[in-house]
Amino acid sequence: MPKILIVDDEKLIRAGIKKMLSNNYENSVVFLEAKNGIEALELCKTEFPDVMLTDIRMPGMDGVELMQNVSEMEKKPGIIVLSGFDDFSYAKAAIENGASSYILKPVDSQELIKAVNKALAGIRRDIQTTKTKKNSARL
Repeated sequence: MPKILIVDDEKLIRAGIKKMLSNNYENSVVFLEAKNGIEALELCKTEFPDVMLTDIRMPGMDGVELMQNVSEMEKKPGIIVLSGFDDFSYAKAAIENGASSYILKPVDSQELIKAVNKALAGIRRDIQTTKTKKNSARL
């Protein structure tokens, strides 16, 4: 079952995102939550989420630093950035660190679901490619 990590310093935003996604995915995904980048990085190392939705600005470790740390991991989640800042420098940093989507708050549920589906499809493609390479190496 895929795991989705929701990272935001505002509890109500985490709950709202989880509700939007729960309505679409029902019981087909596991949700993890973190209130900052430090908690999120620990969860990435122990729970190995498939997709990470992260805010940019948070106390402790912000979303950019979190993405930089996650991009160095062997098993990294698909990254979707949720931000209240329509600032090109944030979008550029997100792309440079592997984000597949940059969504402005307030979040549109259809846009969010489309981005999560895209990230999950990318993860499935990566898994299939890895299996194919392993099978080819055995031959």
